[in-house]
Amino acid sequence: MRYIMEEDIDIVKTINMICNTPINKDKLCENLRQQYVKCKDDYKTAFAYGLLNFLLATKTKDTTIGSEKIEVIFNAFNHALELIPQYWLVQMFKAILLLELPEVMRNDKELEELLLQMIEQQKECEPKAYFIIPYIIYADFSYSTKGKDALYELLLEAEKDIPLYSLEQNYLKPYFCMPIRNFFKRLLRSGEAEYSDRVKKIGAILFPNEKVFQ
Repeated sequence: MRYIMEEDIDIVKTINMICNTPINKDKLCENLRQQYVKCKDDYKTAFAYGLLNFLLATKTKDTTIGSEKIEVIFNAFNHALELIPQYWLVQMFKAILLLELPEVMRNDKELEELLLQMIEQQKECEPKAYFIIPYIIYADFSYSTKGKDALYELLLEAEKDIPLYSLEQNYLKPYFCMPIRNFFKRLLRSGEAEYSDRVKKIGAILFPNEKVFQ
């Protein structure tokens, strides 16, 4: 499995810079698109192009992502995964997007297979705190499709297998935090006090400065 590496963080920093720049954004996006089209053997460019479209598509709240944009994102992420099959960070972003799609657009089988693959490949590696993320996404998905029993089993397994420590200073904190925060809020809205408290405790360990988990 490919752990998160410094070059991955550098890619995320670069894409964030492009997304947030007030000048020449369209030109920078087009330059990256052309590079992606030309460099079919470059997993970094494939990840970067998928991430660019992912962040641009999700930046505007309360806006549904169009099917064409979704296809562009998945094509780029899948291309990166063809080159590096166990590219954890790409798998994470793909899983987050799959989970957040409307049910009519979401491929449940693909999402479940991806999450199971991530969990299994993690078991063969030295555990990291961010390995909790696939469990959280899977628990969220299972809660809506299989019920509370599946959610409970996944949380138990995650708490047993994953060492939790603060990721507060990690540059990728916003992306690690997002699926945990979203799941916690979903459980709160559903009145699932016991399970929301467990997810809140996980979030508080990983992100002690996040008000939502305090």
